[in-house]
Amino acid sequence: MLHVTNGDVAAETIFRSRLEGPVLPWRDVLTDGPVPWRGDDAPLRQARGAYLADAFDDEEAVKTLAERDAILADAAERSEEVVLWFEHDLYDQLQLIQVLDMLSRIPDRKAKVSLICIDRHPAIERFLGLGQLTPEQMEALFPSRIGVTEEMFAAASIAWRAFTADDPKALSAALNQDLSALPFLHPALQRWCMEFPWTTDGLTQTERMALTVIKSGKAGPIDTFRDYYDREEAPFLGDWSYWVRIEHLLSRTEPPIRVSPGPDFDFPPKSDYGRAFEKQSFTLTEHGERLLDGIGDAVGATDGSRWYGGYRFESGAAHWRWDPTAEALVLFES
Repeated sequence: MLHVTNGDVAAETIFRSRLEGPVLPWRDVLTDGPVPWRGDDAPLRQARGAYLADAFDDEEAVKTLAERDAILADAAERSEEVVLWFEHDLYDQLQLIQVLDMLSRIPDRKAKVSLICIDRHPAIERFLGLGQLTPEQMEALFPSRIGVTEEMFAAASIAWRAFTADDPKALSAALNQDLSALPFLHPALQRWCMEFPWTTDGLTQTERMALTVIKSGKAGPIDTFRDYYDREEAPFLGDWSYWVRIEHLLSRTEPPIRVSPGPDFDFPPKSDYGRAFEKQSFTLTEHGERLLDGIGDAVGATDGSRWYGGYRFESGAAHWRWDPTAEALVLFES
């Protein structure tokens, strides 16, 4: 059998257990960069590979993604079982729906597909992920795996197509469909929608939390990340993804934060962890203070573009935002 899981830490734990079969870590941070799937996996690999190559200085990114996908397809066609190990948070749920959608499109699939997906563990007070478990705890979870049903495949495909669509209306439509076959999927997609700028202040949920952390007195990049992580109900961003969002705040026409020493914020992997990195600190600007007081809008007319799955957000045009009152994405005129 083949075990597929969310990253290298969980993969290493499964590898160290007595469970049989190779382990495939699904290495991609789908919450960052373009994810424009249009029915063909090859162009998506090119888009993701180009983004990951630039972000992590990895010239082999496209090749690595192609090898990953080939391993999954080969196991689906030749193995007796493919076991998926994932968690409840947004990071994992996006990977899970991609894997399930890919498996659903393999015409000669022979392998049974099983799923272990949890949001808690009796031995862990605050469960954050499979990486917290020991090899023995992983082994104990294995008998609880369930067979993936057609309803699960269908829910995953609905969500994957919505996430990768170029029109966020698909996300709103997906939130109104029955996704209960995958019980953690709806809250994860809703949390993703909250990463769009809000109609109230133009901040995303993560940005608002970051400003709140900085206002509380946390100043360094590591401390601000840890405090943000503790405040997130189901943490899904790693430190790099968090710092990407900090960099985006700093690059705005009217930044709500400043970094000292500035003007640029240097963060791994393109700079080293070390004293120079740790000595950087953040403070709110007057604009940031006003935003937290509910005054003004964080999105400037020339703040550029960013990707939300398959949708490219353009700040100077009509764009989509999260309406917290309606709990829906709405078209917003700048």
